[in-house]
Amino acid sequence: MSALALSYSGQRRSRVLAGLALAASALLAGCSSLRAPVPSPAPSPGAAPPIATVPAPATQAPSVPPVQAAPAAPETTIAPAITPAIVPPSASTISPPTEPPKAPLAEAPDEPETESPAEAAIALPAAPPIASPVAPGNALPFPSPFRPSPPPPIEIVRPSPSLAAEPRAYRKDAARHLYANNQHRIYAGKLPPLLYAIGVLDVEVDGRGEVQALSWQRAPRHAPEVIAEIERTVRAAAPYPAPTRMGGVVYTDVWLWDKSGRFQLDTLSEGQY
Repeated sequence: MSALALSYSGQRRSRVLAGLALAASALLAGCSSLRAPVPSPAPSPGAAPPIATVPAPATQAPSVPPVQAAPAAPETTIAPAITPAIVPPSASTISPPTEPPKAPLAEAPDEPETESPAEAAIALPAAPPIASPVAPGNALPFPSPFRPSPPPPIEIVRPSPSLAAEPRAYRKDAARHLYANNQHRIYAGKLPPLLYAIGVLDVEVDGRGEVQALSWQRAPRHAPEVIAEIERTVRAAAPYPAPTRMGGVVYTDVWLWDKSGRFQLDTLSEGQY
């Protein structure tokens, strides 16, 4: 029994030694050309023979031929450029430029004197100046934004007396009188929705129909030319129907003024759009 155990342990030891020998030979295979071969240990009796290793042939790196340097280029010298000296010519050698002879200018022949058309025309009598339709004293009262045509001369006829017993009734008689004397300035039809000016004026009339005073309850201050034209129109329409039953009256009316210079009175207005 002991003999079998010894033989088994000897075989195991031999196998371990053989494995170590194979590993060592593999590691030293690449260095076999530089180092001397390592002698393998002597096999123990009864052990397996070692595996012979074949050394790898040594490889040599290819030799690279030496690089030859290019020969140096010969040095070249650049000769400096020779600038010829410029010698200024002397004053005696310079000749002034000669101009070609000019040909004489030919004179144009004298043209025969001819009489101008203005002198040859027969003098016509001057045309008479065109008379202006506007008299010098009747300047247009509206510099802007409208320029109404000047009113034709109207002969003011004394109206018949008014039978109104109160100012509201007399206002209609006065409005009809103003319309009759300013027919060319009355706005026909409905007024536009936006008016240029609106004024509320009180007029005082005496027993003979003459205007005594004017007083604004609401004056269109933004249009002073309209204020002046309304006052002028009211005074120019006198005399008004005489308020015989009242002896004198102060009536109020609203002036609706369009930008064209035409107007309507609220008493006889046709309305607005």
